[in-house]
Amino acid sequence: MALTHLGLPEHCAVAIGYSWYSPELASEHPCTEVFNVKRSQLLSLFVSQPSTFFTPVWRGLSEIRPFYPDYLGVTVPGSEAAVVKLKIAQSIAASTWLMRLPEVVFKGLVISLMLINPVFGYGCY
Repeated sequence: MALTHLGLPEHCAVAIGYSWYSPELASEHPCTEVFNVKRSQLLSLFVSQPSTFFTPVWRGLSEIRPFYPDYLGVTVPGSEAAVVKLKIAQSIAASTWLMRLPEVVFKGLVISLMLINPVFGYGCY
């Protein structure tokens, strides 16, 4: 039904569920017509079929935690001051606090911000 709404041919159904990072899309995209879909068509689809927005966003938000790889911030061996600074930075970082939120609260917060931004934040970049 979403394919029809977007004016995409049936052969595009094989790409459903893939992301931009899927190797199947990188080697040979099965639906090049998707590049011609306009944002207004997507907005119309999301309004008429909300699950087409919420399902992939909900799944994607499960994949982005943690925000940063744990191996970043490695310090020079033996540098006591650097270790202390790193621990302080990690303890006050916004990403640390966001990662402490229960998953459902985190997802709800991000989705709320995504929905509010076009309404109240248009043009505020």
